[in-house]
Amino acid sequence: MLWSETVFICWGLLFLLLAHNYLRAPNTRSLLWMGICCSLAMITRYAGISLIVTGGWLILMHGDLNAKQKIKQLLLFGVTAAVLPALNLARNLYVHNSLTGVRQKALRSFWQNMEGMAAVFSEWFPFLAGHEPAALLLVIVLLSGALCFLIFRVLQQQYYSGMGTVVAGFSFVYFSFMLLIASISRFEELSSRLLSPAYIPLLLMSTHWLVPFIQNRLAKWRPWLVIPALALYAAIIHHQYKLNAEAWEGVKDAGMPGYTEDSWTQSPTVAYLKTQNLPFAYPVYANANDAVYFLTGQYAKPLPHKEIPSEVEQLQQKQNFYLVWFNDGVNNDLLSLDYLLQQRKVLEIHEFEDGAVYLFGAEQ
Repeated sequence: MLWSETVFICWGLLFLLLAHNYLRAPNTRSLLWMGICCSLAMITRYAGISLIVTGGWLILMHGDLNAKQKIKQLLLFGVTAAVLPALNLARNLYVHNSLTGVRQKALRSFWQNMEGMAAVFSEWFPFLAGHEPAALLLVIVLLSGALCFLIFRVLQQQYYSGMGTVVAGFSFVYFSFMLLIASISRFEELSSRLLSPAYIPLLLMSTHWLVPFIQNRLAKWRPWLVIPALALYAAIIHHQYKLNAEAWEGVKDAGMPGYTEDSWTQSPTVAYLKTQNLPFAYPVYANANDAVYFLTGQYAKPLPHKEIPSEVEQLQQKQNFYLVWFNDGVNNDLLSLDYLLQQRKVLEIHEFEDGAVYLFGAEQ
């Protein structure tokens, strides 16, 4: 199965090539290809809006275009990039009365997310492992450096069409977007999985200047630079090998992370659900409704978010309903099992080692 994150990385790398091609030849054809790539990226992940912002910035700051050309190209790019996301959002609104699903207020501050991003950097690079303050400083330096680099490229338009402009622009916009959205909207902590689309652009942004610098300033020392370059490369590969070895050690014992782990695939609760003909006579809710669908192919509604009164009220209006409860699926944003046991009468219960299936009746 291809994860959306994996596909999104491919769209991001393709965007770098298409955007670079556009900067060198800002014509309608190259613009449309860049817009199509952004549109496909955004229906893969909403973080694709970072590609649209980057593309719009590249058009706006292009020195070879006059104001009229920029307006036309921005409109054409915006419409092309927004077509598929607009259709997706319209469908979401039609089927669920929500554009992007439930979005609750973030629990972590901007600075806490900065520290989370620094923790990811310490995983990526061997020389930062165990040195979180240094990793945090590197995050600040890279973001500030990328912004200064972009300003320099805008002011010095003879360099603007280089790949460095694209990778610096995308890196700055993507990392800034993730920091901002994680500080506004509640979701999991920033992780390598969420930040990985900017990993290769980050490496390109940090090292693209090395080759011309060595050619122009250190030409006679090039043979001697091979050894430290190979040593650095070996250190990075060894670091990645250790991380992968640890990950696969866990996979060997428990299966692939997520709902393919043995604790889920061999779940007695799941085995019970597979013997039942869902949906039952009453509505079915679950604290991990995606697990019910992924493991059994049957539909269950998510439990209401406890901070959204309309969702709680909708559940309370149900005379009877089933609840599939997984002990490993606890989500503190949703109504708790204790709350439901206090509010509703249990008519039937099937308990298992890893969870239970309840039939709730009217209020107690």
